[in-house]
Amino acid sequence: MGPGLARKPACEVLAEKAPVVSSSEFPYRGPMRREARLLLATACGHRMDAAIQELAGRVLDWTFFLQLVATERASAIVAARLRPLGVMLPAEVQRSLQAMAMRSDIRMTALSRRLDETLAAFDAAGIPVLLLKGAALGRTVYGSIPRRPMLDIDLLVPPERVSEARQVSLSLGWVASELEKFETFYRGHFHLPPLLDGSGMGCNRELHTGLLLYSHQFAWPLEEFWARSRELPGFRARVPATEDLLLHVALHFSWAPAALVKTWRTFRDLRTLAEAGTVDWAGFVRLAKSSGGAAAAYWTLRLARSCGITEVPGTVEPDLRPSLSGPVLSLLERHLASRWYALDAPCP
Repeated sequence: MGPGLARKPACEVLAEKAPVVSSSEFPYRGPMRREARLLLATACGHRMDAAIQELAGRVLDWTFFLQLVATERASAIVAARLRPLGVMLPAEVQRSLQAMAMRSDIRMTALSRRLDETLAAFDAAGIPVLLLKGAALGRTVYGSIPRRPMLDIDLLVPPERVSEARQVSLSLGWVASELEKFETFYRGHFHLPPLLDGSGMGCNRELHTGLLLYSHQFAWPLEEFWARSRELPGFRARVPATEDLLLHVALHFSWAPAALVKTWRTFRDLRTLAEAGTVDWAGFVRLAKSSGGAAAAYWTLRLARSCGITEVPGTVEPDLRPSLSGPVLSLLERHLASRWYALDAPCP
């Protein structure tokens, strides 16, 4: 792997002291293919090491596993997670995973450089910019962009400056995509049509003027989001407050139109944020409730816990729990989880 994967964040070093579980203790008991269980186990901390080793020995369809890894853009992280555990992969699978991981590392290193160029250009033009989602996570809790692979760089700019930000991006070699023809749709959207990296690295740039669809139901004022944000050290750019960043991760997973995709990434982001020790959990609960996002946040946390993400304090979930009975919540959990990775059994 490249240099971006060489250092472990402090939160991962601390997590190595957590108790270890076997795959027989893998928390989720609903129908799930072994390949999906293995992938999701790699999103957990080192307490799941034994489970990873056991699950890897039971995988039947390595092609499907590699497809899941590619879908989540997880190759570099999964390869680095399996290697020290001595997991013996079939030779062809090992070669494929290593090649995927190398391409990912190269692409993310290039993406990190392109992000630096963009932030410098926006600063020179006096355009305020705030990093969202993967870019914000990569530059904060993960310590580098390669440790948080992504497809898009999501940047929030004031609506009145978004056209100027687009022109600056074009001047840096980003190019318009075919989605430009859907002008009517994007006129009411929360970001402009994605721009493509003209260097051919297969990355996108999304310039946001909002956090979610403008028709969303949440009371989450953008002005307050900006006001709570903090400066990114070393750059004239900003990142969300930790609680805003966590809520954005939760809502994007459980409420957004593409709900319940990017499962591995979401669970890993949640674990890493929790392990970093910088979340004000009482403040997060207040924010989730005041914004109307408590139920959506509850489902993200519950589903993550069901697959082994246990770093969130136990008081948080009950504080966000919808007013539904336990059996109903269990049925909803099974239904929501059935949408992950083409599971074996249909929803009852």
